[in-house]
Amino acid sequence: MEKKGEKKKRVLLTGPLPPPIGGDTVSTYNLFKSVYWSKAGITLDMIDTSSRGFIRVHNSSRPPGDILRAFRIFFSFTGKVFRARAVLFWVNSSFVCSIGIPLIGICILTGKPFVIKSFGSFFVDKLKTLRGLRRNIVIKMIRKADLILPQTAALESDLIDGLQIDRSRIARFPNFIPDSMIPDRMPSGSFSGRGIFIGQIKREKGVFDIIEAVGNEAKVRVDFFGDILPRDKEPFDRSLEANTNCRYGGRLQPDEVIGRLSEYDFLLLPTYHEGEGHPAVILQAFAAGVPVIATRWKSIPELVEDGRTGILVPVKSPEEIGKAMARLAGDREFYDSIAARAFERAGEFTEKRIVGRLLDAHIARLV
Repeated sequence: MEKKGEKKKRVLLTGPLPPPIGGDTVSTYNLFKSVYWSKAGITLDMIDTSSRGFIRVHNSSRPPGDILRAFRIFFSFTGKVFRARAVLFWVNSSFVCSIGIPLIGICILTGKPFVIKSFGSFFVDKLKTLRGLRRNIVIKMIRKADLILPQTAALESDLIDGLQIDRSRIARFPNFIPDSMIPDRMPSGSFSGRGIFIGQIKREKGVFDIIEAVGNEAKVRVDFFGDILPRDKEPFDRSLEANTNCRYGGRLQPDEVIGRLSEYDFLLLPTYHEGEGHPAVILQAFAAGVPVIATRWKSIPELVEDGRTGILVPVKSPEEIGKAMARLAGDREFYDSIAARAFERAGEFTEKRIVGRLLDAHIARLV
């Protein structure tokens, strides 16, 4: 109970909420909804930075209304920041290098502790594309952060070696699975050759490679779930019309994903998306006891151990995807072993373990 005259422990979370449904927005939503904030006696305020349905493609132009969105975020931030004891920036690299500059500047000028968590793996690469004064300002601001939370081991190394960020200011923060969504026991069932793709449906996620890999193989069926990028909608629809073993199932809500995954035999994620970090859908598949076929791309091998929790394939390789599916279908002992290891691996990414550790070890000292 809060004592009379004691200020509330308010923390301001600045980041994107759904829509659209994607890795960034869902991870922010899960953090915002975590029960561990209230258990730590912290009130979490929220500023939604989402583009409200726009699906961004790497190196694409800014969406219509982005300037108005920036003004909305700025005025909302200035109205809430002074009541907060600390600020969490749960954002992508483009945000940090644009509207993030004045927001972080306010924190520095007012002495407000702030934490930066950049999605995916593109953070340091993005900074390298900046030029002149802007680059110097952004890097100096980042170095003043009380804490930086890289998602992957590769990004952690880039921050230390490339930007000379003090190691004491860095703490790894991978994606996590909400405790309420983790099954008590691993689901069981017979292998039926059903594969699933969940994510934003765009070519960089390897969706056309999946369709080509399935081909006319009658023993395998793959269902796709997620928002379709307008750029790829027409070719995606045409590809499905030509392949009766692939089907589009619509959009899933975040709390439906693990339950839906448990109805399938394997997850397909042959991504070559430039900003890929630790895809949350891989952890969700592990929680459902579902092995993963994914590309050996960026930091995915940090999550998926080839031959133990899934199968890794080269990027843009439908033939290797097909071989991986055939291997799972043809060796039940192998399939059962990696499914069991995948479910066991999910225990390393629980909400209690990841969010609880962040609060106990780091946020508590800032508030």
